Amino acid sequence: MIASLSTQVSRALWQILTAVRVLANTSLHRDDEAPELLELYLEGDLAEVVDPYFTAINLLVEELIAAPAAAAELYATLPSGKRAEAERKADRAAAKDS
Repeated sequence: MIASLSTQVSRALWQILTAVRVLANTSLHRDDEAPELLELYLEGDLAEVVDPYFTAINLLVEELIAAPAAAAELYATLPSGKRAEAERKADRAAAKDS
């Protein structure tokens, strides 16, 4: 699932999603092959473990929620005729590329 998102989201977001997936899978399905990954995250100062994940969550919220909302708000300020014209051009360009 996350691998298929690599072409739909930014590279940074894809890397965050991959890191969270790997850590979660490792903690849930721990096997003898990669226990050091989970141990890496469980050892040491809690802040060293938690801070990167809160940063990742903030980046996810920014890219998936805040930025699209800001873009939609700005786009809505354009006159409807200009939006329609821009959308027609985008549709033509997408059809041309496919």
